[in-house]
Amino acid sequence: MTGIDSNLGAKIVQNIEIMEGATTYVDGPISTTLSKEVARIFGSKQKQFGWEGEQDEEDIESNWIAPAEWMSPGSKKREFDLRFKFGATGPVDDINHWLSHFCGVAGTGVGVYLVAGLTATKLKALIKREEQLPKDLLQQGLKFDADNDAYVLPVRIDRDALAQGFADEDLEAALAPFSEALEKLHRARATCDRFIEAIRGN
Repeated sequence: MTGIDSNLGAKIVQNIEIMEGATTYVDGPISTTLSKEVARIFGSKQKQFGWEGEQDEEDIESNWIAPAEWMSPGSKKREFDLRFKFGATGPVDDINHWLSHFCGVAGTGVGVYLVAGLTATKLKALIKREEQLPKDLLQQGLKFDADNDAYVLPVRIDRDALAQGFADEDLEAALAPFSEALEKLHRARATCDRFIEAIRGN
């Protein structure tokens, strides 16, 4: 049989019940626990900063915060020109589980995105026009994620700390890098305000 690792194939067949159970657990309780903790962190920082935002314990990608001043002028649906939003980084289509993103499997990861109210084409044109802004964003630790056409502050989660967090039934310490990332972005407010000015002048 071509394309098959015979040893790996045999082990999978012999342990298929364990693998099925693990997949169900990863997609259920583990994903739910991660979502709840991310929502808690975003909600805590929203309150601390006095910002706007939304938290969803069931949909992890729906968590975001932003200063009220970044709301789109005249918006009646709480649309924002820029938001700090949780998301997966890297080639996300190749990974099926959120736990894999948190563990950095296959070059993926997690982070806080600067989600701009622009199309990818307009955003790239803005970046090309605003020569200093991309440099300043880079200095703040943000990088342009070409896979998702957006700037992101990557958040590295230690796999051993995450495993210990699940063992202790407390993920606060393991996911503390997210709190630190949001604090860092809060301190980078002046640079992000210039991003908003560029967006609104587009």
